[in-house]
Amino acid sequence: MSILLAMMLGAAAGWFATRLMGMHTDPVTTLALGCLGALVGVMGLRLALSVVHWVATLAAALIGALLVVWLWRVLVEKR
Repeated sequence: MSILLAMMLGAAAGWFATRLMGMHTDPVTTLALGCLGALVGVMGLRLALSVVHWVATLAAALIGALLVVWLWRVLVEKR
C-alpha cells in the first residue's frame, strides 16, 4: 500500500517538479518522472533511516555498556 501511495504522491510531485524546473512535458513523461522520483526518494529515506537506526542502536549499546562498567566499579570493586 505504501508503494502505491508513494507513486500517487510522486505523480503530483512530478507535476510540481516539472513546473518548478520550467519543463512542460507531456502527462505520461511527467507521471513517469514523478513516480520514479518518488521511488528513489522513498528508497533513499529508508536507507537514511536504517543508518540512523543502526547508529542509535550502537549509541544505546555503548551507553548501556558504560553504565554497567560504572556500576561494576562502584558496587564490586569498592569492596
